[in-house]
Amino acid sequence: METPEKKGEKRMGKFGKWQVLSLALAVCLGFSIGFNVYQHFSGSDSENAQFVFTWDVAGLEHTLKNFTWMRSSETGVFDCSEMSAYLWQYLTNRGWKCALVLGYYHQRYHAWLLVDTVDEFITPVESTTLRVIRRNDTDYEGYLQFKKFFPTLQDALDWNREDFDYWNSYPYSP
Repeated sequence: METPEKKGEKRMGKFGKWQVLSLALAVCLGFSIGFNVYQHFSGSDSENAQFVFTWDVAGLEHTLKNFTWMRSSETGVFDCSEMSAYLWQYLTNRGWKCALVLGYYHQRYHAWLLVDTVDEFITPVESTTLRVIRRNDTDYEGYLQFKKFFPTLQDALDWNREDFDYWNSYPYSP
């Protein structure tokens, strides 16, 4: 027969395992959601500065802040579809989850991105102007009306390679 101490030890052992399991699950969920990534900068220009990166609209705007197009949009050469494909590549390489979409916007066929953000869930990005469309923007609903949805660049290329092949457009082509 077991003594009360041994029963207590067994229960404490099980509780310890559950506690460890709960902690491990919480850590895994925390990392997979990825709400905050902290980076500390050092150097003369950023002394005592701390940058907090978040996967929200502000973080998306920060990601796009220093990005500029080397040329303006030109229909049939380097237009909204190539710009969206390039921007999709740029953002996904930096960890953002986004999709390419096509639809009619302001009565013309157009391409743009939908980006997954933690605070607004879906945030449209106008690829030609790099404008982040916030939920309270009057254009927000219009950017959610699309005809084609491509979760990956490969899906868009499979549908129509010539529309999304930004690498064959100046300044990318030889």
